[in-house]
Amino acid sequence: MSRVIKGGWHDGASAKTVTFDNGTLRATADSTPASVLIYGFSGTSLNIGAGGMVLDSNGFHTISSSVMSGVGGLTKEGNGTFTMNAANTYGGATLVSQGRLQAGIDNAFSATSVHTVAAGAALATGGFNQTVASLANAG
Repeated sequence: MSRVIKGGWHDGASAKTVTFDNGTLRATADSTPASVLIYGFSGTSLNIGAGGMVLDSNGFHTISSSVMSGVGGLTKEGNGTFTMNAANTYGGATLVSQGRLQAGIDNAFSATSVHTVAAGAALATGGFNQTVASLANAG
């Protein structure tokens, strides 16, 4: 599944639970403080299933202010930066294959996730404290 997002992906006021499983979320514009790519989800309402989630920043600077939980992993693709502004808890591996995965708060990177950074990509703490299960960094 591939989903093109215009204006952001959010829960709204209905407190839904969403599981993202084996698909790609691709940005179409930069995030701003008024227009965050992923927002409004709380607790465990945004789950990454066993098939994982691919986030393609597509050359843009994108932001998530929602907690991503679940058993699956996250792959960051595309040039540009994806900033995590929530303490994520998903259990699968994190792969930064392109661009930059940036922390926007303490503990934004999932502490239980194995993090791998490909050559030419970057995992950036942004000066915030992070704990990860392990780090293989070729970036």
